[in-house]
Amino acid sequence: MILVIGGTGQLGNIVVKDLLRQKRSVRILVRPGSNYDPLIRAGAKAVFGDLKSPITISDALKGVETVITTANSAQRGGEDNVQNVDLIGNRHLVNSAKTMGVKHFIFVSAASADDKGRSPYLQAKKKTENHLKQSGMSYTIVAPEPIMEAWFSAVVVPALKADRPVTMVGEGDRRHSFISILDVAAFITASVGNPAARNLYMPIGGPRPVSWNDILGAFGSQLAKTVPVVREPPGTDLPGVPEGMQELMASMDTYDSAVDAAKLCKLFGVKPTPLEDAVRICLSQQMFAQPIRAK
Repeated sequence: MILVIGGTGQLGNIVVKDLLRQKRSVRILVRPGSNYDPLIRAGAKAVFGDLKSPITISDALKGVETVITTANSAQRGGEDNVQNVDLIGNRHLVNSAKTMGVKHFIFVSAASADDKGRSPYLQAKKKTENHLKQSGMSYTIVAPEPIMEAWFSAVVVPALKADRPVTMVGEGDRRHSFISILDVAAFITASVGNPAARNLYMPIGGPRPVSWNDILGAFGSQLAKTVPVVREPPGTDLPGVPEGMQELMASMDTYDSAVDAAKLCKLFGVKPTPLEDAVRICLSQQMFAQPIRAK
């Protein structure tokens, strides 16, 4: 049995569906009120629980051989914050998984995770990585560069929906190996039951580093128009962008990063998705209240 934490989120949803297509037995941790019915209809089994409640986590882990967690607080708020979810919640999850005899723990971290950095979110990711490595369980740490579609839906899509400029932090010219959510999911599912993934730290990124200006250019190319932009200094409130992601966006404007994942792509059979394809898919999936026609 595979337990997926975060199965109703953007990444977790894809992972669950991919595993079910592979005819694997999947259990998802859900909370009342979350949109889990489509996954149940697809064949997943649901168990109610919350990372903030260690008792419910232990119950959910009964009979589980593999844990996959894509959950994080970046797009949440209130009690679902870095301290409760990404730090304490993940620590409880790792401890409970070890106690319950889980054989393989797959954790989605971030390529920029740093326990000495300025971002509490990225600190928590690195601390969880370290705790998992020290647990004695077999682990896989999937550490992606910024995930394209998560950022599209937080920064670009709300502006396009509201027909207003996209608000950027800084000049938007720092380059990062943005990676498609489809590729991250493919690495995760390819790790299940794969000896090559055991005790592996897996930094992954897209086929080439791109900037926010490149991303907006790709949207503009598909929409056959220039996407208007407002540039603001760090600390400015970004309309429609979750607070945790605002901090990360400001951080991204201070450095460049590049991850060469070619060897890992070959090892795990993942074909990298170019930026232009990810933008095209985003637009074709009718993510907007009113249809936006792409070329």
